[in-house]
Amino acid sequence: MKKNGFTLIELLVVIVIASFLTGGALATFNRFNEREKLKAAALTIKTVLREIQTQVLAAEKDPIACQAKTLDYWCADLLSKTTYGHCGGEDPLTSTNFGIKKIDLPTSVTLSFYSPEVGNPEDTNRAIIRFKPMTQGVENGSIICLSSSGSNQKYKLQVSTSGEIADFGFVQNCP
Repeated sequence: MKKNGFTLIELLVVIVIASFLTGGALATFNRFNEREKLKAAALTIKTVLREIQTQVLAAEKDPIACQAKTLDYWCADLLSKTTYGHCGGEDPLTSTNFGIKKIDLPTSVTLSFYSPEVGNPEDTNRAIIRFKPMTQGVENGSIICLSSSGSNQKYKLQVSTSGEIADFGFVQNCP
């Protein structure tokens, strides 16, 4: 007598194979997802830096906060993840920050900062990028390395003292 259907062994083999395929697909998707988060964070930082360049070139300042004060710089503080303009010099009693905005980055993305000179250790002072009017550059060049807590991938951006923003994309080592 012939029976229709599958044996228990056949069903177990199919389930095991399906589990392996699903596990592999999930791992690949997670790597892809982490890679896209890094790419999106880098694009956000580049966009913010370019917006600041535009504000500096236009000498954009808050007429109420600055009144007759001179625009000193526009700043991207990547440690506190904010941008702002500054006018009135370095004296904290007479100077003013204005136009403060938050930079929205995924929490799984970590930023580290380096001097463009080869071999320098991590330097958090490079996290504050100030674009100055007239000179159309920045005070200090900076290498910005983005990494994700969920992967070993790194993404590299560099701001030169001339204000040029270079995108090196995904790299093995950063800096």
